Amino acid sequence: MTKYLSSGLIVALLVFLKTPSKADSIPEIAMIQISAPISHGSSASPVMDETGQVFGIATLGRAEGQNLNFAIPVERVLSAPLMESPSEQVACAALPTPAIDAKAPFDSGNAFFDKKEYNKAISAFTEAIRLDPNNALAYCNRGRAYVNKGDYDKAIRDFNEAIRLDPRLALAHNGRGVAYDSQGKFDQAVNDYSDAIRLDPNLAKAYYNRGIAYSNQGNLDKAISDYNEAIRLDPNSADAFINRGNAYSKQGKFDQAVSDYNDAIRLDSNYARAYNNRGIAYGKQGKYAKAISDFTEAIRLDPNLVPAYNNRGTAYAEQGNLDKADADFATAKRLKAGQ
Repeated sequence: MTKYLSSGLIVALLVFLKTPSKADSIPEIAMIQISAPISHGSSASPVMDETGQVFGIATLGRAEGQNLNFAIPVERVLSAPLMESPSEQVACAALPTPAIDAKAPFDSGNAFFDKKEYNKAISAFTEAIRLDPNNALAYCNRGRAYVNKGDYDKAIRDFNEAIRLDPRLALAHNGRGVAYDSQGKFDQAVNDYSDAIRLDPNLAKAYYNRGIAYSNQGNLDKAISDYNEAIRLDPNSADAFINRGNAYSKQGKFDQAVSDYNDAIRLDSNYARAYNNRGIAYGKQGKYAKAISDFTEAIRLDPNLVPAYNNRGTAYAEQGNLDKADADFATAKRLKAGQ
C-alpha cells in the first residue's frame, strides 16, 4: 500500500490541513487516535480493521512530551488536493518565457539595423514585440529603424509606446526627438532631448542632437554649448566637431570653424563633408586655393557630393577661372537631376 501513497501526497495533505481558510478559521479535522504502536518511518502506512478494510492512514504527533498515534480518515486522504509531481514542476519551469523567446528576433533586428537593412530590422523587432509586448527596447529600436526610413509618424508612435512602457528609457526620448527634429518640430525635439539628458546625463548623442535642434532654431550659442558637452563625453565624435564648426562658421568665427573641421578630418580622414565644409570656411576667408583643394578632395571621396561641385565652381569663379567654374556647375546640375 505504501507504494501507492507517496510522500508527495502526504506533504500535500499536511499543507492542506495546516492552511487556514479564507475566513481565517482552522477546518475541523477528524483524527482517529489509535493504540497500535507506530515506528519511525511508518507514517503513510494503511490502518485496517479486522476485515482488512483500510479506514485510515497512519501519522504521528506529539503533545506534552508524549508520542500520540493517529490515523487520518481515508475519506479525507481521497478528497485532499494533490501537489504537482517533481516532473510536472520541471516541465513548467522549462517552458521559455516570452522575454527569452523575444531575444533572438530582437538581436536579429539590431544586426539588420547595423547593416542598414531597415525593413528586415523592422520585421525582426515586430516579431520580438509579438513575443514580448512589454519590451520597451524593441519598440524603441523599431522606432529608430522607422526614422532612418523617413517614416516619422510610425517612429513617433513606437517611441510613445516605449516611453509608456518605460518612462525612464532615455534612448526613446532621444529617438522621438530625432523624429520631431526631422519633421521641423524643433521645440518638441528640444524638449525630448532635454528629457533624455535629464534621465541620462552622460548620453552624448542627446547633447549632440539638441545642439542640432538649437542650431535649426538659430540659437547658435546654445548649440555650441551642447556640442561642447557632446565632445567632452565623446571626444572621438567627428560629427560633433563638424557641427560645432558649422555653428562657428555661421557666427563668422572661421578660424574656430577650421580648427573643428581639422579635428573631424583627424578623426575620420575619409569624411567628405568635413573637407567640403572646411573648404567653405577657407572660401569665406578668401583662401580660394585651399578651398579648391578641399572641395577636390571631397569630390574624390564622394563623386556624387553635389554641394562640393557647386562650391568649387564658386571658388574657381572667384579666381576668374570661368571655364572650370562652368564645368563644375554643369556637373552639379546633372548630378542633382539624377538624384
